[in-house]
Amino acid sequence: MQKQANSIVLTSNGIPFLHGGVEIMRSKPCTVIGGEAQGECDATLQYDHNSYRSPDETNQIDWQWKVDNLNVFNYYKGLIQIRKSVDVFSYDSKEDLQQHLFFLPDSSGMVSYIVYDEQSPWEYTLVAYNNAVTQRSLDLQGYTWNLVVNLETAGLETIEVVEGTYVMEPNETVVMYIQNANVVFVPGIVDAAISALPNITYNNENKFDGTSLIEAIKAELHADATVELISNIDYDTAGDYNITVKVTDQFGSVTTSSFTITVTDPVSSSHIAIIIGRILGGIALIGGGVLFFLKRT
Repeated sequence: MQKQANSIVLTSNGIPFLHGGVEIMRSKPCTVIGGEAQGECDATLQYDHNSYRSPDETNQIDWQWKVDNLNVFNYYKGLIQIRKSVDVFSYDSKEDLQQHLFFLPDSSGMVSYIVYDEQSPWEYTLVAYNNAVTQRSLDLQGYTWNLVVNLETAGLETIEVVEGTYVMEPNETVVMYIQNANVVFVPGIVDAAISALPNITYNNENKFDGTSLIEAIKAELHADATVELISNIDYDTAGDYNITVKVTDQFGSVTTSSFTITVTDPVSSSHIAIIIGRILGGIALIGGGVLFFLKRT
């Protein structure tokens, strides 16, 4: 039920709001000192439902929750990835929603709808929420869909291809789509180009070839799309550097994706002594004069 509650938030239009810690199933235990509850606790003194005046023992985040509830964390992460990559959950106005979103009739009370957008890489998107404690059947309207969100998993990868009728589990949210044959899916193109980069390190004599990456991405996009690399690489300082790819498609939609490269210690070009055949050359100053000498080792 926790996952479904916030899946509704993250698949709704508008600005989503997630309370800190919901992604790791955070709770607020009641703190009792000297037999007295320190916050607004329930009758059993187990949980604090209004912790504005409670101590750290109640309000702190226990990071063990992330270990114990990693599946929930990854589920929300996948929903956020969808929301950032596909624009059907971020229309700007009521008029846009009325133009693109259509609720499906359902006598059982289950909420389901289709978003149709001919300018989106997901031309058709179907979203459904089964709020019942029993299974329900979802009519897929005669189409074949790529399922990307179900009870356990969320993300851009297709879980399975479904058609006909989909049997929804209790408290399951599903998201599925039909690819638009006339619009490319920009995140997929960018991720493929980044994945094809060589797994090497860089320095001031072997710099990252950003131009080739831009050209590889642009080759897969509409002629009016633009590609930009945003980075602040210092080849004189070893370390990891973040590079962000920013793509603006022909409709003005912006997609960003980031990756990291490693810069190793710089190669110095300021050596004044050259070792050749184990002969060392040097310079010495004597009484204001200059003495050149060779020493064979």
